[in-house]
Amino acid sequence: MRARPVWAILAAWLVALPCLAGDQLSIRLVKASNSDRGSSAGLQDVFAKLAKSLPYKHYSLVASGSLRLPAKKAVQQLGEYTVRCDGKQSELSITVQRKGKQVLRKTANLPDGTHLIVGGFPTAGGKLILVFVAR
Repeated sequence: MRARPVWAILAAWLVALPCLAGDQLSIRLVKASNSDRGSSAGLQDVFAKLAKSLPYKHYSLVASGSLRLPAKKAVQQLGEYTVRCDGKQSELSITVQRKGKQVLRKTANLPDGTHLIVGGFPTAGGKLILVFVAR
């Protein structure tokens, strides 16, 4: 008769699972280039993913910020880029503007710890990319 307590614990855990979703969205503006190797401080948790996904040798943190989730028309300014987020983690609407012009619009599902890498915006000596991570 020990199976009942195990099932009760499992059922309680499944009910609580939606409450365990991340409540912070980390957003980083990163310059990718071939000028050097490695990455600057602040990118340790995403460097391996960047190096595996993109054809660049060096990644440097340009700006960073965070928003609370679920986002309610939240705005984060990162350099020349304005990032607007709206919605819950499983259906997050992301809009990016540069100098008032929309350069990106995406709806994403961001499970905790998953990296969303978007962009490829031209800049001197490389590209600017945005890295989103829900925690």
